[in-house]
Amino acid sequence: MLKSIHSVSAQLDLRSVRRMDAGVRTRASNLGGIVLALVGALAATLPHSPANMPYVYPDGGVFLYVAQRLREGAVLYRDVWDHKPPLIYYLNELGLALTNGSRWGVWALELVAVGTAALTGYLVLRRAAGQLVALLVTAVWLLAFFSLVEDGNLTETFALPLQFLCLALAYDVETHRQGIYRWRGILLGALLALIFWLKPNEIGIGLAVGLYILVRAARRRSWRSALTSLALILVGFVAVSVPVLLPSALQGGLGDLYQTVFVFNYIYSRRFAFIASRVDALAAGYQFLSTTVLLVLGSFGFIIGVVALLRARGRIPASLRPLLGISALALPIEIVLVTTSGRSFDHYFIALLYVLAVWMAWFLHVAKESILLWLDSHTIQTRRWVTAGLLSGVLVLSLPALQNDIVLAEKLHAVQPSNMVAYIRSHTTPRDTVLVWGLETRLLFFADRRAPTKFPHTVIFEFPQVATADVVEDYFARILAKKPALIIDTRGYGLNNFTPAQSHKLFRQINRLRDLYHRSGEIGGMTIYERKSP
Repeated sequence: MLKSIHSVSAQLDLRSVRRMDAGVRTRASNLGGIVLALVGALAATLPHSPANMPYVYPDGGVFLYVAQRLREGAVLYRDVWDHKPPLIYYLNELGLALTNGSRWGVWALELVAVGTAALTGYLVLRRAAGQLVALLVTAVWLLAFFSLVEDGNLTETFALPLQFLCLALAYDVETHRQGIYRWRGILLGALLALIFWLKPNEIGIGLAVGLYILVRAARRRSWRSALTSLALILVGFVAVSVPVLLPSALQGGLGDLYQTVFVFNYIYSRRFAFIASRVDALAAGYQFLSTTVLLVLGSFGFIIGVVALLRARGRIPASLRPLLGISALALPIEIVLVTTSGRSFDHYFIALLYVLAVWMAWFLHVAKESILLWLDSHTIQTRRWVTAGLLSGVLVLSLPALQNDIVLAEKLHAVQPSNMVAYIRSHTTPRDTVLVWGLETRLLFFADRRAPTKFPHTVIFEFPQVATADVVEDYFARILAKKPALIIDTRGYGLNNFTPAQSHKLFRQINRLRDLYHRSGEIGGMTIYERKSP
């Protein structure tokens, strides 16, 4: 009898030890996956650090310069002008403040943003498709991200983690909380507001979640609950929008913000033929995203998923239906929004990465289950072999993208500050102003000089709807009053009226400018004009 008792006790102890070992292994595996996701984020952002990339792209240069002026007390849009919503400039201002004016602080914020996106995306995909698939898909979308993001300091970089967080939050509420959002609705609205004030046409995830709530309400006849959730999301949106707009309101720049962010950008988007420009943007997006398998596998996953949602919803695991439902709405919405400007810049298509990642993971899940069904085997060993085969195939197909990204990282390292930066520093003092015609605002940031007007570049003067005679006359009046030490012409304008405006006053201003300045040389295709000797 005693032997039997000891035997049973030993078996129970052995089972307990095995359960503990399994628990430890699971926790270690989960932690390992998280670490790998964060390491991937570091690998995707490290080439953008000042240690590897001593110079920046034009857009990043504008954000840095505007942030520099904000640190000096300038009012956004009124005293220093660019046409993005305010949050990207505030983030750059914060980054510069963290490291006393150095780019390291801005890069650190980029690392946090991409790390948050990688971690959140990995956790969502792990829950939906398992750890190995989640890690692989995360690696693939990070490869795509790096090929699209230029110097890293872009609105899309900081919007990406917010997109993933919105998706994760909605997925959690729809599966674990019966679609009742409560305070999570306020949080979701707050995240959407941050996206909106970074880049308004990246709120596709918010529109998708809202539509999903309405569709669910229509199926269940639960309109009160749906409207309550949408109202809470709106409360969160407003709660964050108020402090974002408050600095402009307190400084009297709210009207300038409206005219710039909404009116000017609407005019900007109408510059190109509606249909042709959208088709061209889609074609360019295909080229940009096809460098990895994310687009192809994600597209296949989307088609399979939509068919399954419409024709075989009951065969989809209940825990996956909300994720696929939201993603089915999000992808077409994001495609429409990303082409609204009619421009075909590569970084615009970063907005699609979060939803393509979901559909790629779904495709791999369906492919694995289909192969197992064909093999008529569901043993653990067979599942492991099938999973390993699929993932190995994707890894092999991703090798060219990895090689391209390595080459791109080397090119980033080779981008050096223009010789014009050294010229400006040596031929001016910090108290001098320097006028740059064109889009090379980064010259001002790296030379640590200021523009004589609120316009650090000349984009606004390409649009006659806003570049009226009054605006242009005021622009040249300020130039003549400040008398910048140098005029750097990066567009070949010459000392001429390069704007669409015409007036007698403007004619006299241009003649006065020609009396004050002369061409003194050229560096890197940029013409230098200096003040004539008295």
